[in-house]
Amino acid sequence: MSWTRTIAAIALLSALIPLTAGRAAGDAPIDVIFVTDDSPSMGRNDPAGVRTRLMKALCDLLLHRGGDRVAVLRLGGALESEESGLEVFPLREVPAAVAEKSKLLFDVKAAFDSRLPGFGRGSDFNRLFETGVFKLLRERADTRKAFVVLVTDGAMDVIEGDRVHGDYRKAVEGQAGGMTREALNDAALRRFRTAVLPILEESGISLIPVALRMSPAAGSAVLSDLAALKGGSDRVIEL
Repeated sequence: MSWTRTIAAIALLSALIPLTAGRAAGDAPIDVIFVTDDSPSMGRNDPAGVRTRLMKALCDLLLHRGGDRVAVLRLGGALESEESGLEVFPLREVPAAVAEKSKLLFDVKAAFDSRLPGFGRGSDFNRLFETGVFKLLRERADTRKAFVVLVTDGAMDVIEGDRVHGDYRKAVEGQAGGMTREALNDAALRRFRTAVLPILEESGISLIPVALRMSPAAGSAVLSDLAALKGGSDRVIEL
């Protein structure tokens, strides 16, 4: 991926997220949740960690206004999510004071390096939203506008090595083709469309999916569904 494309993507994202220093003093504060894909396929599609560099650049570019809040989650498998959680950096308010703001930005960027466990064991978008994004938003003390910036290769893969969550096993039991990877991932996609997307549609979250161009993410059914949500980016942003 060229740095020209990265810079273009950052410029587009900065236009979508109203977090620039020029915001009016009376503008309502917002929450920004960065989500980084930590699945096994990223070891192939982003071995150099471009997505992490992009997230850090966005932190510097966008988190200027005191009173806004920022959090970081990771996309992994359902079972590993239950075992080790999805939180990389908890929801924290951006301070108004310059020194304190700089310290927060340093801590957010350091979390990308210290709290991501390398490449995980799966990519379950259902768990990301059900036990990550939705849980975080439910626990807030207010209902301010939230933006979710998701950088991923777009693959829904609920197989975690030799394990798979029981919900998906139950969903394909008795099917003629057996418990194949394709059948399990199809079951996960059906759950995503019937149980996750309707909540997202009604939540008012602005979802901004960013696809790594070296992968087949631009054709991802999950990312296409997310981009089509009202109030989001209307398209998958390709790097």
